[in-house]
Amino acid sequence: TLATDSVVTGKIADGTIANADIADLAASKLTGTVATARMPTGSVIQVVYNFSTSWNSGTDWVVSPCNATITPTKATSKIVMLWDLPNNYKDVNADIRVRVKRNGTVVGDYYSTQGYSVYGYLISGRRFSINHQAVDDSHSSTSALTYTVEMKNSGEATLYCPYSTGRGTHSVILMEIEA
Repeated sequence: TLATDSVVTGKIADGTIANADIADLAASKLTGTVATARMPTGSVIQVVYNFSTSWNSGTDWVVSPCNATITPTKATSKIVMLWDLPNNYKDVNADIRVRVKRNGTVVGDYYSTQGYSVYGYLISGRRFSINHQAVDDSHSSTSALTYTVEMKNSGEATLYCPYSTGRGTHSVILMEIEA
């Protein structure tokens, strides 16, 4: 004989199990993942990151060899990209221009004169700096998205990203955020 108000097969089959029927369920019995449909706005759904000591250089747009790919779980989420890119160049009066691309399309374009670059120090006429920035991207996709960062100085001097020959680690962090 079943106890009064016990959970029986009929209640399971017709979906009438009430909260009172499971009030004493131990948290240790709950397993699995939280459904993203129940996550509040601003929750981090997933994080992808990449670190690199490889480097590129040039006098036009220099593509950082450090990029990252994320496959969003929802087309309505946002991707927040954070990066740190050390760089150096000879023209000490030049500013750094940075742009972010998603699958080859520019989604953010920034200048260091807007306060996005932290100027470092001068050594033998070279400017060393670290560029810290973030971009908030609305993507509308559940396919793989590759984010890259490109840098260019406003002068004509060669830009090294990162510093050169493996001096400096640069990083990219992608976060899928519940919108």
